[in-house]
Amino acid sequence: MRKDYSELVLLVPLFPIFLLGVLPMLLFPLLGFTGLAVIGVLVIACGFGEYMRAMGEYNEDVIVRGYLARSDQDRHLSSLKSASRFAQGFIASGVCIASSAIIGLYWN
Repeated sequence: MRKDYSELVLLVPLFPIFLLGVLPMLLFPLLGFTGLAVIGVLVIACGFGEYMRAMGEYNEDVIVRGYLARSDQDRHLSSLKSASRFAQGFIASGVCIASSAIIGLYWN
């Protein structure tokens, strides 16, 4: 039978990427509830970043382009509301993760 070395060819360039991604993830269980709190804070930061990006896009559309037609205003406002709901979900999940970590630290 002939051997197929296609997996071996992919292993060489992808292995450093795998190592870079795995090492920080291996540290979180060692940190315990503190690592869980760090993950919660990072999720909250992602939520705030998403909200700021959405507000920046809306402000750019409204301020830079000036007065828009009513249909365009509605479209941009709808996009802003959708993105802010998405960001609020991130923030809420980050608060839940961080609060569970704080409760875990308190109980231990």
